[in-house]
Amino acid sequence: MRVVLRSLLLCVAGFLAVFAGGPAKAQHDAMPAADHTSAPDPSSAPQDPGDAQRGIGHPAFSATLGTLLEHSVAELSAEGLVFWQGSAAHQAPVLLDARALEEYRVSHLAGARWVGYEDFDLQRVSDLDTGRQIVVYCSVGYRSEKVAERLRDAGFQNIYNLYGGIFEWSNRRQPVVDMQGRSTDRVHAYNKTWGVFLRRGTKVFGMEAR
Repeated sequence: MRVVLRSLLLCVAGFLAVFAGGPAKAQHDAMPAADHTSAPDPSSAPQDPGDAQRGIGHPAFSATLGTLLEHSVAELSAEGLVFWQGSAAHQAPVLLDARALEEYRVSHLAGARWVGYEDFDLQRVSDLDTGRQIVVYCSVGYRSEKVAERLRDAGFQNIYNLYGGIFEWSNRRQPVVDMQGRSTDRVHAYNKTWGVFLRRGTKVFGMEAR
C-alpha cells in the first residue's frame, strides 16, 4: 500500500509539473521512509520549523513538496536559514549537501560540506558534535530528508531539512558558489522533470556538469 501511495504522489507531482510548464512524468530516486519522528529543541532554531512549508513561493512546487516529503524531521525555510546565518544570537549551522558529487561540483551553498545520498556514510560526519545545529539540503528536500533521518537516528539532536532545497534557495536569489568558492548562477537542475521548479539561475543537466 505504501508503494502504491508513493507512486500516486509522484503522479500528482508530474501533473503539477505540467501545470508549472514542465514535462508530464516525474521520477525521483527513492528510499524507504522512516516511520518515526523527532524534532530538535525549537529554542535552538531561528524560526518555528512549521514556517518552512508556508515559505515556498510557487503553488505547484509547494503542493509537490507537501506530498513528496514525509515531514519526518524539522524543516527550515530559505528565509529562516538566511536569518540564522546572519543572526548574532545564533551560531551558524553546519551545512551538509546530500546531492550527487557532480551536482555539488556545479554549485553549492557557501561553506557546505558534501556528504552525498546514495553512498552516504556516517563516517563523513564523525567529526561533528551531535549537539551542533545542522542543516541538510539537496535539490528540493527529498534526499536531504532521508539523510537527516539517518543523522537523527545516529544521535544528532538538532537536524533541519532545508525545505525546497537549493532550488528554493536559488529561487529566492540567495547565493551559491562553485568549487573555487566563486559566486555563480549555475545550479544543477537534477533532471528535466524536477528542473521546472528551479526558476532562477542557469540550469545544468547531466554531462553539462562535467
